[in-house]
Amino acid sequence: MNTFTKKAAFPFVDAQETHRLHPDTFGAPTATALAALEVGDAVELCPAYERVWVVIDEIDEDEAAGHVEDRPLMCSAKHGLHPGERVHFQRRHVHLIRKRA
Repeated sequence: MNTFTKKAAFPFVDAQETHRLHPDTFGAPTATALAALEVGDAVELCPAYERVWVVIDEIDEDEAAGHVEDRPLMCSAKHGLHPGERVHFQRRHVHLIRKRA
């Protein structure tokens, strides 16, 4: 993702790996759904013990970037995420997808 303005990455939970390890109790988007992600879609990421929604504003084959849409309730002091903050992530970190309207 050479064109992105990078900053330190948050240690997001790998949804695909968690699903692989616990397929009966943990779902994750399919490869087809992840490949269909577009600018404007919102994705749910997990930086610690809670999940946050991020609206995608840049995306390439493996990575994406966007802005935190909601206010983390429990752990913002731990992971430091705040509404409007820009984050970078990989498709494997996506737990849920909300397609743009």
